[in-house]
Amino acid sequence: MAQAQLAADVPSPNRGGLAIYVRPLVATPNRPIILPERYAEELTRIADHIGILIVAPQDAIAALETTYTSTVDEEDGTATLRISGDADDPRIAVDRMLRSEGARKADVVYADLDLTQPCEGTIDTLRRNGFSLAGLLHAGHGGRDWLRLQRPQVAYELNELQIADEVGQWLLGRVQADLADVTAG
Repeated sequence: MAQAQLAADVPSPNRGGLAIYVRPLVATPNRPIILPERYAEELTRIADHIGILIVAPQDAIAALETTYTSTVDEEDGTATLRISGDADDPRIAVDRMLRSEGARKADVVYADLDLTQPCEGTIDTLRRNGFSLAGLLHAGHGGRDWLRLQRPQVAYELNELQIADEVGQWLLGRVQADLADVTAG
């Protein structure tokens, strides 16, 4: 991201965008994923594009041992809240994370939601706190797939982001539309 901004020889006062997606190098088995209604279309299309098959879990899958964890990466100015399980009231964990020093200083705060767990209530809470769609983290922490939401906290610039692939362009459009919807709400 920084290299792309420096290449223009004009430093931007805004944070730039970064789009990354990969295809698995080996055949991926069926993925037990609970599709949240709000992002079912996007997650299904992304999974199809990268060659994974989404199937509803046959049995309940236990949440990870630590339901809420947060990390801060000061070098790239991000903070991440990882959530495995849909707590009765996720507001406490979200509020605690957003009030932390690392999250307050971060340019972008990410929330990763474990897709083996129901997460509708958590999505609603995160959206009320300014989070919007960022994408899918395939085979991430614990070998699970994660819905990634984002909350930009500084001025950002997506106009110079170049994506050659049709699905990537579609996803960027969905990310921008969801961000505009959260911002307007």
